[in-house]
Amino acid sequence: MSPCWRSLWTLRSWLPWLLTVAQAEAALAVYRLIPVRFVDVDLVEAIRIADAAGIYAYDAYILACSRGTGYPVMSLDRGLLAVAESLAIDIVEVP
Repeated sequence: MSPCWRSLWTLRSWLPWLLTVAQAEAALAVYRLIPVRFVDVDLVEAIRIADAAGIYAYDAYILACSRGTGYPVMSLDRGLLAVAESLAIDIVEVP
């Protein structure tokens, strides 16, 4: 067995211990309750934020979306939250 396949097999053997099928199904049921609203995001602003802050366009897209909707940013990415705060965008800290 190649090292790559051995790693995948080892990971697969641990997965049932991390999350059961019933737990995954329960998580999906809760996920479906989250309201999702599609909004247009100012891509030019996102590019400008990315350039000014030296961050990925994807992260800047999140910040531009937050700015445009007025909703705070919630993330585990401390760097993204720091940039949001520097742009006076409200954040929600996750403990």
